[in-house]
This record gives sequence, structure tokens and C-alpha cells, in this order.
Amino acid sequence: MGSFVVGVTDTFYNEDGEPNLSALRGNFLGLPDDVEVVKVPQGNTGNCEPDSLRGIDAFVMGGGKFDTYSLSGNDRLLGVFRWGVGYDTVNLEDCAAAGVVAVNAPEGVRKAMAHTAIALVLALAHQIPAQDRFTRSGETWANKAKYLGPGLVGKTLGVVGLGNIGQEIVRIASALDCTILGYDPYAKLDNPNIRRVEIDQLMRESDFIIVQCALTPETTKLISAERLAMMKPTAYLVNTARGPVVDEAALIAALQNGTIAGAGLDVFEKEPIQPDNPLLTMDNVILAPHSLGWTDYFALTTAKSVADSIMAVYIGELPANTVNRRQLESSGVLPRFNRQKG
Repeated sequence: MGSFVVGVTDTFYNEDGEPNLSALRGNFLGLPDDVEVVKVPQGNTGNCEPDSLRGIDAFVMGGGKFDTYSLSGNDRLLGVFRWGVGYDTVNLEDCAAAGVVAVNAPEGVRKAMAHTAIALVLALAHQIPAQDRFTRSGETWANKAKYLGPGLVGKTLGVVGLGNIGQEIVRIASALDCTILGYDPYAKLDNPNIRRVEIDQLMRESDFIIVQCALTPETTKLISAERLAMMKPTAYLVNTARGPVVDEAALIAALQNGTIAGAGLDVFEKEPIQPDNPLLTMDNVILAPHSLGWTDYFALTTAKSVADSIMAVYIGELPANTVNRRQLESSGVLPRFNRQKG
């Protein structure tokens, strides 16, 4: 192996050994020639296996969990680099205690995921999947009025989570002639196009709700059975954040009982979605395998962000997107790349 080795989980590659994201074929991360890139088996346990991570300096991961188990017997790894913005599967404290930096790549996600959320809202508002099925069925077009959607003009759109992606959603939605409500107890946002409200009011008043907040202990099952019951029976829920932010069992019940009209989901409590999940049989739900935002723009921008962060560690600097900075400072442990530099 080379003097600096980057391990990339094998889930990024297809059976031909090419990156799954077509925009990155031929130049995945664009790293210098003296940096070696190797594939790391993901495994089936849900954890990043320690045996696969030995002998590498930087680990680029998609899914799976990364914690002290993953670091067992490893004194070489310098950094863990998440592909995208979410890092809820990485234990920041465990990384800090070992002197390993944890880094995300939020730059490519903002526009791609905002567009994804709005696309799901518009698909539901215009009943595009239902109209597609109707057109293919051969049913007489005289019945097409049964499949018309409510549209978005004059409706109320609620946005749960007003971080970078949520703010981009607001920017786009402000051109769609709808009222925008927003809930986020922490975000600072001065935008005349949105009215900040508490979450219960947002649930009651919105015709469409986009969930786009980070997954934390505070937001786990934030969209509970009680809050789903507050929604209008004509309202739709879109989740492009993380599956566990929504109580999935309660959502299934609400969809089955007609408590709400439908949903658009790019994320689930358990991924991949299980074959016996009732969501798979529902015509009033749009489903996607946690990949709707994987556009060419997302791929190229994220790859550059990850590569820039890897190169920062390579030259002995703390990456700008380090997400366990606070944990490193409080642990008093010197980052490993600093030890090597010294």
C-alpha cells in the first residue's frame, strides 16, 4: 500500500468496479497520484468492521455505524469522512477519544435535497403517480377527474427544520404562490417569506409538511402519533430527513386510517425498507430508496468536499467540515494527524 491510503466503502461501486454515481466515473475523488484508494467491504452487521479499516489513513463511508468497535485495534486511522451531510451513524465522542476527526460534506446536499423535497410535494400535489397508473391502466379518460390533485397554489407548506436545506426549500417555495410556515427552535432565519410557528401549529395548519431536520435524540419520533393526528385529513407528509424522525408505525396507521391523505418518503426507520413493510402496498405513498438527491451536481460537489477534507488531513490540518471539533476539544486528545505532523 501507499504511504497515505484512503479506504472507500465498496457500496460506492457497482459490480464492474465503477462508481455507482456515473458523474464520478473515471475520476472518483480526484486525489493526487501518491494517495492510494482501496475498497473497504461494508459487511452485513450494520457496523464498519475493524478488520477492514486497518491499514488505511482516511475512511470514506456511506451507510453503516462507526463507533469504538470500528476503531478496535486501529492506531493508524486519521479521519472518517461521511458522504453527505448526516452523521448520526458516527459516534463523535468515540472518534474524538481516539483522536480521529469525523467530517461531513454538506455542500452538495443543500440544493439537491431541497429540490427533492419540493419534487415530492409537487408530485403529491398533482397526483402524478396516480395519474401515471391511471393512464397506463386503459381506464376510460372520462374518469380522470378522480385522480386530480389539489395543487400547491394557495395552500400552506410547513417546513420542519430550517438549516441549510430547509432554508433552500423556503427560497424555492417562495416562488410557488403558497403560504410557508416553519419550525426550528434553533435556526436563525430572517426571511419575510416564512412565518415561524411552533410545531403543533404547523402540523394543524399545513396542507403539505416537509420534514428536513437532523436526527438527534430530541428529534427522534418528533412526528409522533399525536402530531400526525393533528394534521388535516387532506394533508400530505414528506420526509427527506431521516426515517426515525417520524414514528413510522404511527404514519402507517395514519395512512391506512385516512388520518392524512398521503406521504412522500425518501427515508425509513429501517433501511433498506423491509419487504413486508405495509408502505410498499399503499397507492397514496411515493417511495424512494434514500437516493432521490443523488444528482450529478450532488455527486460532483460532494466528491470535491470529501477530497478537500481528506487533503486537509493529509497535510496536517483540521478540515473545515469537522463535526466532532467540540468533542475533540473537550476530550483533550490530540488529533492523530497532529501527532504525525509533530
